[in-house]
Amino acid sequence: MKIGLLTCINLTWLVFAMAQMPDTIDQPPPETLETGANDSGGLVNFLSVQLGSMSPQSAFAGKVPEHKFQFGVSYYRQMIKEKPLFLGVDFTYVTLSHYGTEIPFEQDGETVFWDVSTTSSMITLDITSRYYLPLKVLTVDLFAEFNAGFNWMHTSTSFTPPDDEEAAETNNNKNDLVGKYGITGGLHIPLASSSYLQFRLGYHPGLSAYYFTLKDSITPPVESTIEGFELQKTTTDQLKWDIGYTFAF
Repeated sequence: MKIGLLTCINLTWLVFAMAQMPDTIDQPPPETLETGANDSGGLVNFLSVQLGSMSPQSAFAGKVPEHKFQFGVSYYRQMIKEKPLFLGVDFTYVTLSHYGTEIPFEQDGETVFWDVSTTSSMITLDITSRYYLPLKVLTVDLFAEFNAGFNWMHTSTSFTPPDDEEAAETNNNKNDLVGKYGITGGLHIPLASSSYLQFRLGYHPGLSAYYFTLKDSITPPVESTIEGFELQKTTTDQLKWDIGYTFAF
């Protein structure tokens, strides 16, 4: 129900923005809206890849205090021809914690060492509405986004045997899917007729979720590297920024 409410808020914002736009726009950003991103003069599409940082906030920062590297991809499509309103999807991946080591196991009467590693990660999927502001700074286009979607907290452990002929095993230790939303500001700097340098900064509150983090002190694990982790439950508020490459078509 909470997740559905966040999505409804996003769609309501989208409808409101469409209602406020005039029938014609004297200077519709970005530039590709003026000339058309394709020969047919159809609706504009944006495909982006981005790298950046996720900074946990509030209670989340108490359990994950460091900035975390993130990467993502996004796709946006213009809603109405010649109007600077887009609807898209945003995917982001962040590794929260990782720990790997060799663990001895008895196999056929012998002691063999397996490579065992545990990774705690967060995957974010957003439905995003983006509106390009009717102003420019030189050639730079400015936009605002409203995001609504999910944080998927996932922890798994892989066991890799020393014999390459044996298949590795994977245990799913914990999964939790919670709702989130966000407000983001960004800009596009033209690089060529159909490509842009993109920068975004946003605040993304998230609901409480279960996830694993590394213990302050890790003793050598006996059976699995998950022994070096402890289960947490907090809100998942984040401050995020990224820089990327955007291609218009």
